[in-house]
Amino acid sequence: MHLQVKMNCIGCGLCASICPHVFELHDGRSQIIEKADLKTNLSCIKEAIMNCPIQSIEIKDFDKKKN
Repeated sequence: MHLQVKMNCIGCGLCASICPHVFELHDGRSQIIEKADLKTNLSCIKEAIMNCPIQSIEIKDFDKKKN
């Protein structure tokens, strides 16, 4: 699983308030906390994605098996 905050983040802090174990504000924009447990916090990550006012959070699943 790969999580990223795109450069268009406006730094509103909503993601950090929804999911403080994964997101933090730094230099005016959100970023992922190093070594954050993404699988454990998946529920609040999805909530942060759905509530981001400019959709600047992306999650991609790289764990899918190739056929």
